[in-house]
Amino acid sequence: MEVIRYSNQDYSEWVIRNALYWMGAHTEWKLEKEGREWVIHFVKRDESLHCEFDRLLNDYVLREKLMKSTQAARDEIAHAVLKGIADRLSA
Repeated sequence: MEVIRYSNQDYSEWVIRNALYWMGAHTEWKLEKEGREWVIHFVKRDESLHCEFDRLLNDYVLREKLMKSTQAARDEIAHAVLKGIADRLSA
């Protein structure tokens, strides 16, 4: 079993869990939180697993940054849509 540790200051739980979701096609895994670290146990020991997991981490870090930077705009759109629906229902 391979054990990898990542700082939970560098990677949110959302990023780790989303990346791990896709690792299920490659290996079984177990996630634990120990203090300030995410501890991941991969059943297989394979360098290509590390490369794939790093690629997925990068992908979800970028997605998380994009979500945070567009949150206000997405909230405004949702509010406008819901207001429009409420206005039509009350008319």
